[in-house]
Amino acid sequence: MKPRAILPALFILMVFMAVYLTTTPRKEIGLKRFYEITKADPLFYDPSIELDKFDNAVTDLSISEKNFRNTYQKYLETKDEKIFSRDWELFPIDFLKELSTTIKKTDKFLKEPTFFKASGLLQAYKRSTTSYKKNAELQLMAISNLIKANPSILKRKIHFLGSATSLEVVKSDLELILENTAALETEIAAREKCLYSEECAETINNPPEKEFVQTLDETNQALLSVDLLRPPYGYGKILGPYFLKSGCWGWEQDKIGKLEPKIQAFYLFEKNGKITPKLATEIFYIDYKALEASWKTAELFLERHVRFQEQSATNDYRCPDLTYLPRLYAAAYHRTILWGLPYLIERVASTLEFLTLDQKLLKTSSDNLYILSSRTDYSLLFLPYAKTVWRIEKTPQYFIKENIPLDRGFETHRGLLAKGMSDENLKAMALEAIPQTEIMKAALEKENKYFFPFGK
Repeated sequence: MKPRAILPALFILMVFMAVYLTTTPRKEIGLKRFYEITKADPLFYDPSIELDKFDNAVTDLSISEKNFRNTYQKYLETKDEKIFSRDWELFPIDFLKELSTTIKKTDKFLKEPTFFKASGLLQAYKRSTTSYKKNAELQLMAISNLIKANPSILKRKIHFLGSATSLEVVKSDLELILENTAALETEIAAREKCLYSEECAETINNPPEKEFVQTLDETNQALLSVDLLRPPYGYGKILGPYFLKSGCWGWEQDKIGKLEPKIQAFYLFEKNGKITPKLATEIFYIDYKALEASWKTAELFLERHVRFQEQSATNDYRCPDLTYLPRLYAAAYHRTILWGLPYLIERVASTLEFLTLDQKLLKTSSDNLYILSSRTDYSLLFLPYAKTVWRIEKTPQYFIKENIPLDRGFETHRGLLAKGMSDENLKAMALEAIPQTEIMKAALEKENKYFFPFGK
């Protein structure tokens, strides 16, 4: 080789060696610190989640959500066409899918911490945060559109089973979710800087496997018998009772007169991979006769001589604050806070079917205020109870903090006893009950046969 050709080659080699010698140690140090931080204080992660079950549950939720949305669009009135944007979804489906990916990438990185896997994990953090933020923004955009169409709707109370919220509260909570998003973005940027530039914050020992839920010892409310609470189709394993605070079914004053959530009792019934939570302090029933004039679907049940039917107090649309549910599952099974999420998502997918069928029967889209205040399940699906996602001190409000009388159209176990019914009557009624969705599906099938007597 000619001398003139050797000089450029030597120069390139010297530059390469200089870069290699100065950057490789920094890479190793940055990777080591990034690993320590990820292990001690992971983002979007809980090692206890059964990922196959979680992925299947999210798939079911996505299908159920699309069915609801398609039916909503079919019967949508012109005046409501601008409330929801085209890419609006009832639930943060994309975020839940990204969450699964991030958990898998975290597992792989912790088992084999390489620079390549660390870079991939950072990208997964960013995609999770982007999808988390987008759904919150779309919900806020829909709320803003609804308020523009009807400004007085902002403070209107939406009643549940002894509690209430408003669009104003929901809007404030979603804005707090965006504030949490900003905190996530700041944290991710800091970890990226740590990996690439060796500028790392002090490690905080905050692993999710230490986040166990402590239940309380008792409640001052009387517990109902397990025989009354047990689902009519039976459940093999019974866990509980467990005692947790929740404002879902009313509030009580403390010693200085401040309203605090009541201590409630719960059982869990388990069979065939399904877990059904039941409130143990009260049973609520829908009174179809009382709703006959305002809800045409009630006629279907009255035609079958069904006046009262139990309504699960723990269904997702019966309370604006669902954070008691992951805490209940974690406490009962001695797992971490996100372990129960796949089981809870399964229940959300199942209960949404009722709303879809109701739209088909009534030939009208669901009420927009009801959708945005009661059916998005942001208290469960944005994970404000999990420290691997919720990075700010402030927490959502969820409620208008006051005791709300039970709406007309609902009765309680104690109320029916006062009207002369007995526990034996109520047990027999529960055993004979046909699920609401089965009755609704039968009505739709009959309707289709009437319109299409020779098939479609």
